[in-house]
Amino acid sequence: MTIKRICVLLTGLALVSAIPAVAAPAPAPAVAAIVNGEKITRDKLTSTLMDWQGPMTLDEIIDATLVAQESKKAGINVTDAQVAAKIAEMEKSVAPGQSFADLLKRNNITLSHLASRLKMRLQAEGVVRKSFKFTPEFLAGYRRAQHILVLMPRDIDPKDVAAKDAELKQKIEKIAQEIKGGLSFEEAVKKYSEDPSAKQNGGDLGFFGKGAMTPEFEKVVFELKPGQISEPIKTPYGYHLIKLISAGDQVKGEEKTNLQETIIKNELEQRIGEWFRNISAKAKITNNLYPKAPAKK
Repeated sequence: MTIKRICVLLTGLALVSAIPAVAAPAPAPAVAAIVNGEKITRDKLTSTLMDWQGPMTLDEIIDATLVAQESKKAGINVTDAQVAAKIAEMEKSVAPGQSFADLLKRNNITLSHLASRLKMRLQAEGVVRKSFKFTPEFLAGYRRAQHILVLMPRDIDPKDVAAKDAELKQKIEKIAQEIKGGLSFEEAVKKYSEDPSAKQNGGDLGFFGKGAMTPEFEKVVFELKPGQISEPIKTPYGYHLIKLISAGDQVKGEEKTNLQETIIKNELEQRIGEWFRNISAKAKITNNLYPKAPAKK
């Protein structure tokens, strides 16, 4: 599916100093190439491209046309300036020693083709973003929490698991007692947590919805009230203490805006796929160049 290809492409290229506005490709010369005196004409190039790449290219044009029609109905207008601005961002992620042209070549795509795909992506994203309805009931399915983790080693010998489990349980219970004795949760994270990302984010897991965490973790976190700290819990990763920071239906202002954007990012790809399958199923498309073979009876 073209939408999926676009998502993969843009993830690989990663959003890229400024590039000139995308220009239309120059027409191919009458003689496209000469090999040892033998001419390869534009007509031969065109017929070969039609034979080798025609079906896939036409399918992509059909998809782009369908998406453009639906985005127009939804009032989404993606301008050439918006597309050029997005492309201009992309060069920032190009690795040192590599040019943007190298990146396009490695992905087997021209600048104009990238612009077309990116415009289609922005149109689809604009339509789908309008479909999000952030009701209190919807937001209630999200939590923001931070945790302390004492980690069960992945490479531990099975015969040592029971002894290690007892050790970890004792350690997390001791940490819990220190917190009850006055040590702040944040200081306990810095001092004890073995989560690899704890030093960067203070144990903050950000907002997450149901199904994102292990069942043991999820059950506890959705029972907590903001500011409340759990008793020690065990998951396949080890032992945790969890502090609930926010419940989704209670957030306001910037925190609410951040939650909504997190939800969009988490769900956007799936929703775009569902939306595109839906409009494709309803569309009346006649491919006269490469018609589908009739179904066998």
